Amino acid sequence: MPFYLRKSIKCGPLRFNLSKSGIGMSAGIKGVRVGSGPRGNYVQMGICGVNYRRTFTWEPSQAKPGPKSKLSGSDVNLLPADTLHEIESSDVSQLKDASAEDLLAEIRDKRRVPSLFFPVALVFTILVIGVAGAGSVSLSVVLAIIGLAASCYAAQRDRLRKTVVIFYDLDEERQAAYEVLYESFERLASCNQIWHVEAEGLVTDQKRNYGASGVVKRSSVSFKCTQPSWLSVNFDVPVFPAGNQSICLLPDTVLVLQCDDAGSVAYQDLIIVPGETRFAETASVPRDSKVVGRTWQYVNKNGGPDKRFKNNREIPIARYGDITLRSAGGLNECFQVSDPEKLNAFIEVLAQYNSKAQSDARSVKKARSYRKRDR
Repeated sequence: MPFYLRKSIKCGPLRFNLSKSGIGMSAGIKGVRVGSGPRGNYVQMGICGVNYRRTFTWEPSQAKPGPKSKLSGSDVNLLPADTLHEIESSDVSQLKDASAEDLLAEIRDKRRVPSLFFPVALVFTILVIGVAGAGSVSLSVVLAIIGLAASCYAAQRDRLRKTVVIFYDLDEERQAAYEVLYESFERLASCNQIWHVEAEGLVTDQKRNYGASGVVKRSSVSFKCTQPSWLSVNFDVPVFPAGNQSICLLPDTVLVLQCDDAGSVAYQDLIIVPGETRFAETASVPRDSKVVGRTWQYVNKNGGPDKRFKNNREIPIARYGDITLRSAGGLNECFQVSDPEKLNAFIEVLAQYNSKAQSDARSVKKARSYRKRDR
């Protein structure tokens, strides 16, 4: 799917629109909409191609800034389990990009808003079961209909109250660079098999472990360009699923989402560690992987099959690509893909995007220093 920058976003019953004069918001049904934008409030009605629009101008009042909530988090100390060492990021609250602090604060605040859907649905479910158990079928049907309507309304309210709407209006240079990153990620996502590496360790008995020197714990995942949970962006975002976390490549920052918390890493602070692995594949080898050798389940000292074991099956050795995303703040996630060429191409594009971000950051710092010097 090609990269497309939308000019409007729908969030629950509301629609947000981006124009040259600013961001507006509207709600309504087919034929009738009311809204608010940079030029004031308006009502629009139309049918059969005939539309009427009336705008009401207004003067915004000076609102007093409210108190800012303090956000805190704690470090997570990772302990080794047997011979496997977990590959896991720190608590996302420790991942901070100064340019994204306002966005992180809004995401955290909205994710901690209590849900309306589950209490409403639970209350009406209990009422329906209780009334039906008492023998009043007609009343239980009425309660079920009311409960369904109330639950739909609560779900819409939850989506509106808990979703963060993000509009990007990129200049031509940044949009072109991000499109290249987006398309390279989509090619990477087309690999036949992708894994998230959760833990790794050393093998103490190579004879009974295909002669391998290391072992990993991994789970199959899918890379997607999609809308992150509880976010509404005016384009689909490249997302790395990493256990209970999601790493989202936004144009200006790397956003890390986890349950009701969020963190971010500036592109210039992102450390990309590429690699390749010769993997003894006990499952089926993906179609786009290359078999580079053979081994056996039980191996003797010279690398051949140990004839003391019956049914000593032959194991193919596949060539996979690895990528680890790290940061000084604690990001540490590792992924393995079946096609190393696609991964290498993506790493090259991501490195170029990082270099562009670093040069942009240096130019911003230089401009700030010039301003200070002029003063």
